[in-house]
Amino acid sequence: MNAVPTSPDALGDPEFSSALPKGLSAGVPERVAPPVLALGTRSVLQVILGIAAVLLALHLLAVWSYLADWRFPARDKFYFDAENNIPTVFSSAILLFAGLLLCWITAIKRQQADPFRWRWAGLAALFLALAVDESASLHELLIQPLRTAYQLTGWLRFPWVIAGGTFAIVFAVVYLRFLMHLPPATRRWFILAGLMYVGGAVGMEMVGGHVFMEEGTPDRTLVPYMIAMTLEESLEISGAALFVAALLQYLSGMSARLRVVVD
Repeated sequence: MNAVPTSPDALGDPEFSSALPKGLSAGVPERVAPPVLALGTRSVLQVILGIAAVLLALHLLAVWSYLADWRFPARDKFYFDAENNIPTVFSSAILLFAGLLLCWITAIKRQQADPFRWRWAGLAALFLALAVDESASLHELLIQPLRTAYQLTGWLRFPWVIAGGTFAIVFAVVYLRFLMHLPPATRRWFILAGLMYVGGAVGMEMVGGHVFMEEGTPDRTLVPYMIAMTLEESLEISGAALFVAALLQYLSGMSARLRVVVD
C-alpha cells in the first residue's frame, strides 16, 4: 500500500494535488487570486450623467415653480442656486471621487519614481479642496467683503471670480509641461474637462453677475439669470464627470489591483 504524504508542503504542491485520488483533493486549499475591482469607464460616466440629467430635470421643475409662482415641494432641495442641497452633494461627490482617483494615481507614480508624481499630488490636493469648497461654499465668503471694499458690479458682481480666474490661468501655466507629457487622448480630455469646468464656474458666473445687474433687480425669478446659472452648474458637473472618465481611462493600464474596463 502506497503512503500518501500529508505535509503542508506536499498539500500545497499543485502536481501532488492533481495526483490525489478523486474526493481527496477537495480538502487541498487552493490559492485564491486577490480581488480585483472592475470599473467600466463608460458605465461610470453613464451613471454620473444619468443622475445629473435627473437632477437637471428636477431643477428645471423648481425654476418653473418660481416663474409660475407655485410651491414645488422640496423646491430648494433641487434648485441649483440654493446651497446645501442634493445637487451640491452630488457635485461634491464627483469632485471627491476624482480626488481619490488622483490619490491612487499619485501612489502608483511614487512607486515608479515618476518625475511628475508631485504634479499628480497637486491635482489630488486641488480636487479634494474643490470637493470641500463645493460642499461648504467657502469661495462665496469672498463675495460680500470684496464687493463692499471695491464696489464691484456687473461682470464682477460675484468678485470671487477674480481669484478663481487668476488661479486657473496660473495653474494652466504651471501644469503646461505636465499636460504635454500625457498621452494625447488623455491630454485632450483633461483640457476639455478643464475648459468646461472653469467655463461654468468662472465664465458663466460672470455672465450671471452681469445679467443680474443689467436687469436691475435681484429677483431670483429673473429668466436670463436662471439660464446662466443653470448653464454654470451643468458645465461644472459635466466637466467634472468627463475628468473622472479620463482618469479611469488613464488608470486602465496602470494598476493590477484596480482593473478599469474601457467599455
